[in-house]
Amino acid sequence: MPNYTYITNIPASSNNPSADQPNMQINTNSIDDIIEVDHFSFNDNRGGYHKQVNLVDNAGPFPTPAGVGSVLYSGATNNLVFTNASLAGAGVQLTVGAKPPIAAANGSTFLPGGLLLQWGTGVTLAAPPASIGTLTQSFTYAFSTVYSASAIVLVAGSQKTASLSALTNTNITIRVTTSGGTQAPNETVYWMAIGLA
Repeated sequence: MPNYTYITNIPASSNNPSADQPNMQINTNSIDDIIEVDHFSFNDNRGGYHKQVNLVDNAGPFPTPAGVGSVLYSGATNNLVFTNASLAGAGVQLTVGAKPPIAAANGSTFLPGGLLLQWGTGVTLAAPPASIGTLTQSFTYAFSTVYSASAIVLVAGSQKTASLSALTNTNITIRVTTSGGTQAPNETVYWMAIGLA
């Protein structure tokens, strides 16, 4: 962002206005230029409305000033952070840096507080050398910590169960078994995992 020049105490009370005219013109132009960075500026029917909001990365957290309900800022790692008086200045992370949401059958999204939710679907393997009746799925984004994961199998007219047989920060392994305890191949499973990004 440019450094806009602004000369304070202009016009000076002891000066002839014509002497201060060049500096007044600098100030006037700087006001228009700086407003136009994020707003529609003068001589526009939308004048004063935001075009966008640019937030410069700051380490924070920032205290909520008296009389202000909430503070929104960009954290030091390109994350959008929110705080208010009830949070006592502690920021709640709203986005997860370089992990954009993916709206798909195998996808992910971020949640407030730096949480990451990932989900997916797949089919249990049918033959060796892979384990029969299992599905190992890599997460799109590795978790720093996984808090919880679950899986289900949807099969009409038969009793089959999906259970987690392995869970790491990078993948999930699901096993499908029949009511008799044998592993079941070729079954579609749906899974979900949540943890810290």
